[in-house]
Amino acid sequence: MDASTLIKEARTRAGLTQAQLAHAAGTSQPTLSAYESGAKSPSVRTLDRIVRATGASLDVRLRAGPIARGELLAHLREHGTEIRNAARKRRIRSIRVFGSTARGEETPTSDVDLLVEFNAAKHGVLPLAGFAADVRTIIGRDVDVTTTSLLRDEVRTSALAEAVPL
Repeated sequence: MDASTLIKEARTRAGLTQAQLAHAAGTSQPTLSAYESGAKSPSVRTLDRIVRATGASLDVRLRAGPIARGELLAHLREHGTEIRNAARKRRIRSIRVFGSTARGEETPTSDVDLLVEFNAAKHGVLPLAGFAADVRTIIGRDVDVTTTSLLRDEVRTSALAEAVPL
């Protein structure tokens, strides 16, 4: 929601005219009108003062946003030797990254999705869980590890299309 919508909604909820709100907030009606139309943008302090004049309050929080595109994939590749060594110990081959990390759309809280070649029918899934724990320790992120055969049908096509080698 932008500032113009916030101001207009707060004013409407309070049942105030622009002139009434402008007076209560210590600004002019033309300035308030410019804020509501989006022609001007108030500072956070001014927006807070206007919203408080309606009897409401403004809650502004800083949230984690996307990290630099590809930063996590680069981090994985920096630790590639360690990750491949952990994979070899568990008979895992061909490590590929898919999901938000492969697309460069990861956020600070994203996990890492790895697609590997592994005979789960022969060796069970415990080595996959152990490998996920190994990689989590190496990179400090949650990790999901799967094989092509374990992927759900609706995910398989996109995962294979976007997968990039580690």
